[in-house]
Parts: sequence; structure tokens; C-alpha cells
Amino acid sequence: FFSILFLLITLVFSVSAQSLFPANGSIDAPYDFQLQITFDKEITLDPDTKIEIYDSEDNLIDTIYSKDEVQVFADGSKKNVGSQLIRKDKNTIFITPHNYKLLPSTTYVVKFPEIEQWSFTTKAAPQNLADGSTITVNNSIESTNNANFYSIQAALDFVSNTKGNYTISIAPGIYYELLHYNGEANITLQGPKDNNRGNNLIIQYINCNDLNKGQKDRVSFYYNGQKSNLIIENLTFINLADSEKVYSSALKFPSGNAQAETLFFHNGKGHTLTVYNSSFMSHQDTLQISGKCWFYNCYISGDVDFIWGYADVAL
Repeated sequence: FFSILFLLITLVFSVSAQSLFPANGSIDAPYDFQLQITFDKEITLDPDTKIEIYDSEDNLIDTIYSKDEVQVFADGSKKNVGSQLIRKDKNTIFITPHNYKLLPSTTYVVKFPEIEQWSFTTKAAPQNLADGSTITVNNSIESTNNANFYSIQAALDFVSNTKGNYTISIAPGIYYELLHYNGEANITLQGPKDNNRGNNLIIQYINCNDLNKGQKDRVSFYYNGQKSNLIIENLTFINLADSEKVYSSALKFPSGNAQAETLFFHNGKGHTLTVYNSSFMSHQDTLQISGKCWFYNCYISGDVDFIWGYADVAL
């Protein structure tokens, strides 16, 4: 049986919605996605925007704010994300529910000013995959998208409680995601072949030591595979934090020098990080690594200590 959840969105706009994602009445919509509303002209977000999600019995399920927000991951880690759960790009707003709040095989009704009707049903979760399987990720809003997941984080969560070897194959695009993995499976994150150091697949987010204190929390991709290894192919990782960015309630870098890694490979002695044809860009401390690390045909940029950590060897 499907449960009905009602999404009440409190925003201030004087424009009309032109398109929705997921489209009204759609089925098999992703449950690990960003809601998108495109308006007929550029919009202005009210600074106190909030989104409330209710169930069919009017119980509050989730409240999303446009500032001072926090995401919680499967292992209980909490990370401040500021204003990044409700973002706008010209005439489109992107709304990211809190992790694990939207469920598979569930019908949602969205209530929003200027939108007469907006409902969709999320698809079923993928079946457990055998060791050696490939998991597909694609954040395209096209109806032809039949990938297992919309977000990279959902794919990482899917294998976090298993062992073995898994490839997460990611379609081209820009993925605005904060990534966190804590599991035992060996992971290959694989972008499209034949690109130029990941130029058509970009994973980006804003995080730094001003938002989240400590090495494992301030990075845009934290990887603690415990007993596993990580392979990265054909991807670009960008930590968007720098001295010019505003990312949380008018909070900026106090000094302009906050640490802001793209990747913290936190597996320790004896484990391997292997990277092919990829790019890593940040303001400070771009990569923190441990174990045995090999980078081939990669681009790495930063201002201070852009490769650092406790690696046995890095080539």
C-alpha cells in the first residue's frame, strides 16, 4: 500500500511555475533526488523559506529550511550544510529533502502556490546485487532515465552494508552532492570513458572547516572503507568553498584559509586508492590521503598543502 505524504512549501514568489520534476502524475520517480520547480522568470527566495512534509494523517515527516541546515548520514554522522538544501539557479529552485526521508514505492502530493496539482509515485528500491555488479547513477530529469539511482550518495548507501566489489557507473552531468561512505565493500566510482580528466562529470559541494570542524566532516567526499579499497575513474571533484563564497546565513571564511578537502581517503595503512583520468579542485588541502595511493593522468589544484595526509606512498 502506498502512503500519501503532503509537501507544504512556504516560499514567497510572484511568478508562475512552468515545469516540475518529477512531473505531475509521474510514476517510477526517484526517491533520492532533488525536487525541481522552474518558473517563467528569475525568482527571489525568501530568506526564511521552509518546506514541511506531512504524512496522510497530518504527521510532520520533514522540515527543510533555506539556511542553517544539517544532513545526517546512515552511520549517524551529522554535517552542517547551511543554505544548500534549497538552492536557486536563475529561474529554477532545487529542493533536497533530508537523507532517507523520502521512501521507495510511495505516493507524494506536493502542495505549492501557483501549482494546482503535483503528485508522483516513487519507484521501488533495487534488488540486492551480487558481488561484482554494476550500479548505475544518472541525475538526468529526462523520462528515459532508467538508472538504479539518481544520486551517488544513494548508490554508496546501497552497498555500505555489504562486502565484495561494486562498480558505481555515473552518467555525465553536474552532481551537487555531499558524499559520505562508511562500509566494507570495495568501490569503483566510474565516470564516462574517453572524457578529459572528468570534464563532463562534476561532483561538487561546499564544505570546509568553518562549516564543520574536524578532518572527516569538513570534506566534500569522506571515504572510510574500513577494510576496503577505492578506485576513481573519469570524475571531477570540486569543493566550492573559497574566500569569495557565501554558503550559510551570510557566513564567509573568517580568514579565507579554512581547510576544505575534496576527498579524505581515511582507510589507513595497507589499503589502496587508485585514481585515473580525474580532477580534484579546492581552495586548501585539496586531498587528504592514507594507505597506498596512485594517481594517473590527473589534475589536482589548490593553494596550500593540496596533497597531504598519512599515506604510506603516493605516486
